[in-house]
Amino acid sequence: MRTAHRLRLAAALLLSLALAVDGLGLSSLPCPSGLPALSGGRGRAEAAPAVPPIRLVVNGRELSPDTPPLLVEGRVLVPVRLISEALGAQVAWVAAEGRVELSLGDRSVLLTVGRDRAMVNGVEVPLDVPARVVGGRTLVPLRFLGESLGAQVRWEAETRTVRVDCFRVTAIRWERAVGRGRLVVEVGGPATFRVAAVGPPEGTWPRLVLDLDASLSLAQTVIPIQDGDVMQVRAGLMSTAPDLTRVIVDLQEPVRYWASRSPDGREVWLEIGYKVTRVAWEPRPGGQALVIYTTGPLEWQAAELLDPPRLAIDLEGATLAQGVPASSKPAAEAADVLLGVRTGQFRTDPDAVRVVLDLRRPTGYRVLAWSGGLEVFLSAEVAGVSWEARPDRVRVVVAAPRPLVCSTLLLEDPLRLVIDIPHATVEGGPLTWEVNRGPLKKVVMAQFQRNPDVVRVVLHLAYHAGAIPVEVPSGLAFDLPVSFLYGRRVVIDPGHGGQDPGAIGPAGTREKEVNLAVCLILRELLSSQGAEVIMTREDDSAVELADRPALANRVGADAMLSVHANAFWIDSRQGFEVYYYASHGSSRRLAQAIHAEMAALGLNDRGVRTERFVVLREARVPAALVEAAFLSNPDEERLLLDPAFHRRLAEALARGLARFFAP
Repeated sequence: MRTAHRLRLAAALLLSLALAVDGLGLSSLPCPSGLPALSGGRGRAEAAPAVPPIRLVVNGRELSPDTPPLLVEGRVLVPVRLISEALGAQVAWVAAEGRVELSLGDRSVLLTVGRDRAMVNGVEVPLDVPARVVGGRTLVPLRFLGESLGAQVRWEAETRTVRVDCFRVTAIRWERAVGRGRLVVEVGGPATFRVAAVGPPEGTWPRLVLDLDASLSLAQTVIPIQDGDVMQVRAGLMSTAPDLTRVIVDLQEPVRYWASRSPDGREVWLEIGYKVTRVAWEPRPGGQALVIYTTGPLEWQAAELLDPPRLAIDLEGATLAQGVPASSKPAAEAADVLLGVRTGQFRTDPDAVRVVLDLRRPTGYRVLAWSGGLEVFLSAEVAGVSWEARPDRVRVVVAAPRPLVCSTLLLEDPLRLVIDIPHATVEGGPLTWEVNRGPLKKVVMAQFQRNPDVVRVVLHLAYHAGAIPVEVPSGLAFDLPVSFLYGRRVVIDPGHGGQDPGAIGPAGTREKEVNLAVCLILRELLSSQGAEVIMTREDDSAVELADRPALANRVGADAMLSVHANAFWIDSRQGFEVYYYASHGSSRRLAQAIHAEMAALGLNDRGVRTERFVVLREARVPAALVEAAFLSNPDEERLLLDPAFHRRLAEALARGLARFFAP
C-alpha cells in the first residue's frame, strides 16, 4: 500500500509540473530539460526530484507574492495587483461587482471574478480560465494579463523563471555634470537599446539616434535643450509589434558620446562630452581675463612652466569645437605680460584640451571656473599712486599697465577708505605718501595677499568724502569730492520744543517733533562732511526764542539754519518757503542756496522771502529759516510724518549749506 501511494504521488507531481509549463507557454514553452515526459499508459514511474517554485521577474525585478502562483487547467494565475503595479499600471477593485479595472498608458483591461470573458480596450476577449479570489487576493491568468498590458512574457526553463517585461519611455531629461552632459531616458527596466551617430544630410543637423525596445508614454515628444552642442530631443514610436521607440538628439556639430544604463537598470544614459568653443581676452567682473568658453563645466588643472615662462591649463574630458584657432595674439590690454595663446587637443581617450599662455615673465595667476568655462586672471604690476588736487575734488590714480578692478571698504576711527585690488602685485614693502590736500591726508600701499595676489591701497581721510570711481584707460582712479563744509561751524535750530508744540496738523502731528527729527538727520550729514554742528536743542527741551540766535553769535558760527513746518487757516495751502532778514546780505545768499536745493524736492515753490523773525533779526551770522511744508494741509502732513521725506529734506538742506560755503 505504501509503495502504491508513493507512485501515485510522484505521478501527480510530474503531471502538475508538465501542466504548469504547458500553461505558461500556451503549448509554446518547452518542458524543463532533465525531467521525464509523461505517457498515457500504466507504466511504472520513477520518483521525481523536488520541484523548485516558479520565479516571477517583472521589468528586471524579482517579485515575492504572499499568495503563490496557482495552476488551474494548465494556466498559471498570479495576483493581479502585484503584477500590474510592478508594470506601472493603475489598479482599481470594485468590490460590489467583483471587478478589476486596469489602466496603463492607452491600454485598459476589465476583468470580473468568475467570468470567462474580459474587456481589453473596449473589446470583449475570451479567457481560458476566469479570475478568482484566493487568500484575499484576486488571481488572473499571467500571460493574458501581461500581453493585455503590452508586456512580453517569456519562460526560462533552466531557472524556472517567468519574465514579464513592459518597458516604456516615460520621461526624457537633460542633466549637466562635470565633464559630460547626460540625456536620461527613463524606461523602468533593462530594455535593450542601440545608439548610432548619423551625419548631417543636406540641410539638416548631425544627430544621435537611440533605439529602445520599449513603448512610448510621453506627453511632450519634442524637448528643447539648447545646452552646448545639444539643440533638441525628439521621440517617437516606430513600431508596436514589437514596440520600438526612437529618440533623436539634434546637435550643432558631431560629438563624443557614451551609452550605458543606470546602476539600477531603469534608465538609459546617453552621455555627451563637452567642448572648448572659444578662447578670448575679455573684461570680466574680476578684471581683464583670458576666458576659455566651454559647452559645460569641466575639471581642470594648471601648471607653471619655465624656460620659457608659460602657464598650461588642461581641461579634462574636453574636445575642441570646430573653428577654434590653434594660436592667437594677445589683446593690447594683456601685452604687458602675455605673448600669445595656443590651444590644442592634448590627449584623447581620455580626452583633454590644453590651453598654453606664453608669458613675457613669470607672473601670479588665478583660475575661476563657472558652468560655461574658465576665467584666467594674470596679475598686473602696480607702478605707484599719484594724486591731483582740484578746487572741488582730489583725484587719486593707481598706475598699472592695464585696467584694474577693486573692492572698497570704509573704516572709522581713524577714518580711511580701504581699496583692495585683486590680481595685482607691487614691489617693495609698504609705501607711504603724506598728502594733506582736501579730504586726503595720507596714502599707504602694500602687497596685502599672495596666491591669489591682492594689493591694498589705504586712503586716510580727513572727513567722509565719498570716493567716486573714474574710468581711465589703465590702472584705476577715484575722485574724492572736497567738502565745502569741512571745518565750518554750523548752528542748527529745530524750531519750538518743550511746552511750545508749534503747529498741530489735522491728524495731531506736532511741529516740534517733525523739526527735531529732520535736524538730527541734518546733524549727522553735516558732521560726516567735516562740519562742526551745534544744536540749539537735541531733545524735546524748551529754548527761549532769543537764546537761539544768541548761541550762534556766542560760538561764532559760520551759518545758522532754523527748521520749521508751516500752517495756515486754509488747509489747501501748500509748499515750502525760505526766509532771511533783509539787512544781512550774506543771509540772503544762504537763503538762496537753501532754496535752490529744496526746489528739487518737488514741492510747491513759494520762493525766498524776507521777515523780521527773532532768530533771523538777532543773528549776527548768516542765518536762514525754512518752512518745509504746510502741516495744516492733510497731504503735506502725511509727507511730514514720513521718515524717508525727513532724510530727503535733510539732504537738500545739507547740499544748500555746502553750496553756500562753496567758493
